Amino acid sequence: MTLGVLATSACGSSEQSGATADATSAAPDASAPDATATGSCADFESPVVAEERTQLEIPPADLRDYRYCEVLLTFEHDGVWCTEVYNSLSFNDCPEAAWYALDAETLKNEFGAFAVTLNGPRHWVINGATGASLPADAKIASFGSLQMLRAATIQSAIGEAAVDNSPYSPIEVQRTNTFNFTTDNEVYELVTDTGETYIMQSYSRIIDVDQSIDDLASLGTRLTLPQGWMFRARVLQDDFDLVTDGLAVVVVDDLSNTYQLIP
Repeated sequence: MTLGVLATSACGSSEQSGATADATSAAPDASAPDATATGSCADFESPVVAEERTQLEIPPADLRDYRYCEVLLTFEHDGVWCTEVYNSLSFNDCPEAAWYALDAETLKNEFGAFAVTLNGPRHWVINGATGASLPADAKIASFGSLQMLRAATIQSAIGEAAVDNSPYSPIEVQRTNTFNFTTDNEVYELVTDTGETYIMQSYSRIIDVDQSIDDLASLGTRLTLPQGWMFRARVLQDDFDLVTDGLAVVVVDDLSNTYQLIP
């Protein structure tokens, strides 16, 4: 399995929140930099210092219910927001004591960020993932006692949230990868009023800290779905590969669980 931007998270708030990843992201306020300026994150030099890998956690062959977390740091650069997404996958399994010891406001001050989002804990519902390899020199950094790898940098306009993570609002994520779901596994889907289907890729314990994979089949009784939408759980009769070739569309539900649109 190779690591890529498998889950996308929100930013724009220094509070611990859900993401995609996904949670509510707030647009910068009047104290933010000039919204009329424009630039690019392509030449952004992050103040987060790169370090050598000291942690290694080999993910299981079957990722279902495997725990991970992300830290997102948003900086202003040349008139745009640049948000770095750091992911724990292959470094550690996001130990809860270490994760809950992190404080977004402390990290914000430590790195001089405009905002920090703590996205986790999350658990995969997929069985595997392929593609979306990261370069060998991708940045590694530590947050508290947790090492993570920079999986992506997201650019957004000043005056806007980096990602709109309002429940059931589609979010576009640039990535090329395949999520694997295997026969006889239960999957969880949202069906829209126009017949589009989103399949869950990860569940969140950000809003409901006690949520477990055993709770997902009855999740529909807890969600406030848009008019005409439905939630369903079903057992796969065949293997299913969700292929993303450049652009994924994802939504989060009321509990910040993340789903991807099936093309």
